[in-house]
Amino acid sequence: MNYPSISLVMSLCIGVVMVAIHSWSRFDQPSYHTASEHFARYEPRFATSHALYTRAKWAYTGAVVGIYVILSLTPGMFNAIFPKIQVDISSIPWIVALAIVTLQDIPGLRELEQRIRGFLHAKARIPEAVRLTVAQLKGSPFNSSSEVEAAQTRKIMALLGSDQYDATAIRSLMQQDEVLQTWSKVGGLLFMLSESKRPTTGINLLFFENYKDELDSINARYAAFADRIADYLRTRSVDVDDNLALLRDLRDVRDRLYTFVACGVHSSSTSDAERVEILKSLGFNISYTPEAIDISPLIGLSIIAMMTLSVFTGYSAQLFRDHWLEPLGPNWIKAFPIPSQPFEIYVWSLSVAAFYIAAIFGALSVRNTRIANRLWFDLNNLDRDRPILRYVTPTLMGAALGCLTLFAIALVGGPGFKRATLELGAAFVQSAPWFALAVFMAFIAVAVADTQVIDNRSWRRRIIVNALCGAAVMVLVGFLNSQVVISNALKAQAGESSVPKNVDEAGLYLSLFLAAQIGLIAFILCVLIQVVERFRMRPQSIAGKYMKVLTRQGLAFSMFFEPSGKASLLSEGDSGVEARQEIRQGRWQHFPEGTAVRWGGAPAGDSDHIGDFGLISGCGGSVIYEGYKDHFFGEAEFIAQVQIKNEELDALRLQRAVTTSATEVAAS
Repeated sequence: MNYPSISLVMSLCIGVVMVAIHSWSRFDQPSYHTASEHFARYEPRFATSHALYTRAKWAYTGAVVGIYVILSLTPGMFNAIFPKIQVDISSIPWIVALAIVTLQDIPGLRELEQRIRGFLHAKARIPEAVRLTVAQLKGSPFNSSSEVEAAQTRKIMALLGSDQYDATAIRSLMQQDEVLQTWSKVGGLLFMLSESKRPTTGINLLFFENYKDELDSINARYAAFADRIADYLRTRSVDVDDNLALLRDLRDVRDRLYTFVACGVHSSSTSDAERVEILKSLGFNISYTPEAIDISPLIGLSIIAMMTLSVFTGYSAQLFRDHWLEPLGPNWIKAFPIPSQPFEIYVWSLSVAAFYIAAIFGALSVRNTRIANRLWFDLNNLDRDRPILRYVTPTLMGAALGCLTLFAIALVGGPGFKRATLELGAAFVQSAPWFALAVFMAFIAVAVADTQVIDNRSWRRRIIVNALCGAAVMVLVGFLNSQVVISNALKAQAGESSVPKNVDEAGLYLSLFLAAQIGLIAFILCVLIQVVERFRMRPQSIAGKYMKVLTRQGLAFSMFFEPSGKASLLSEGDSGVEARQEIRQGRWQHFPEGTAVRWGGAPAGDSDHIGDFGLISGCGGSVIYEGYKDHFFGEAEFIAQVQIKNEELDALRLQRAVTTSATEVAAS
């Protein structure tokens, strides 16, 4: 065995370090072009959360280092690109490292590298999250405190220097006049960001230190508007052009300040719920929007599984063709929808898988959108019964997307279809008989996704049973569908004569074979759907767990969830778990939307603000609690972070405390 030389290994290691350091620093450069100059003032690391930014940075560095290692260990590629240059193999890593470090600024390569960096920036929500937050701030009312409103009123009265307006008239004018309203918003927000108020905003103080000059510049620009605002108050009904210019300049300062706030909030928060809490503390009336469920892991796993499975299905299809169809002769074999070449058979298997994956993607996309909007299960009644009537729209959407995919495959003359390239009628006629499979696959995908597989010891058996049931339905539908299609094809091929018995038997066997393959694909996909759903909901499992609900002011209250479905709301305090008193009791139930809790009894102590309904769900890598007053609808009245205590000792102590307390009450 030939081992690499020490010089090659050393140069490769040093090159890895060079490329990694260069890539690590280069990722901090903006990858986007924007018409607004405000975004260019901030480094990308301040445009999103630290966790998202770090993951994207590691991915970028790993991708560049991976490319470097591949190029360094393939000297044949280097010799093919530069055939006239003869270099030692141990020198190639040095050359590749220098090329990556220095040649990335060459036009063409620079654009390619920027696209890779931009893709990972986008995955980290840079700068889209900041743009979205700025847009939200522009459209949200700013609730000034009485202290801020009084300060703005005094400023205007000082600018006027007369008794032309009293305080009430000025406050009314600030609410109605767009120029004064914008000016007062900027002033009120700057007051909330003043040095004395910063520790209470929730924005990391390091951000203020890094961009102190930017905030000072915004303050200076705002202070420079004093004379123009005074002139505007005296002549606002006279010079329209000056008024428009003043409003345009004020909006520019406002957008610049909003960008500062958005970057500070995103770099200081770990979830959307925390971001909303910080913005509310600054005075903005921002509502919390739950995150949509990401089904990209399911799509990725399905593609990988189907590519692997297609090797088996393609091989078995080739064996079936050689054993059952080839003996029928060339006149009959072309009536059967199985390609002849091995590569075409493999592509045929992949296209069938794409047909089913498209149907699943369409159906689950609609389902997950409704889950994000809390419109799937009946949360108010803690009802886990399947919402069968709501399956209609996801099923139709999945069927439509699956049928469109199959129609496109037939339109380009894909394997399994007769050549009908760009002939719409012929493509539709060939693909339409198989559309029923998309309908059933979409319905089954939604049905198995709604299966309860959390806090169930037999969840593996349930997943297998559900997948087998779904596969059985697809086998039956696939067999009937195949029989109709193949029988019609054989009759068309026979014309006026009858179909020979051996050919008819081969058609029956082919229908059984296709049904078995359809069932196998459906079984794998049903298993994947349920496994992904389980691992997505597993962090939300709360059975037997003790939780602390925290706001920025500290511990609000605690909760304990028994496996039996009972929930306990405990008083706040920093004493031990066993010393806390139970305030309210309730029931809980798992849903795809999260874990819903319905508290019973009248609120005690300070528990009135948390509402009678609670929803615990994942958000941005953390867990949040949303409190609703009367029902799960509209905007939550209480939002806080949840800290899950997984220590069994704490749970046991709490359970003992609750049990002991109940026993004492019963005895008395």
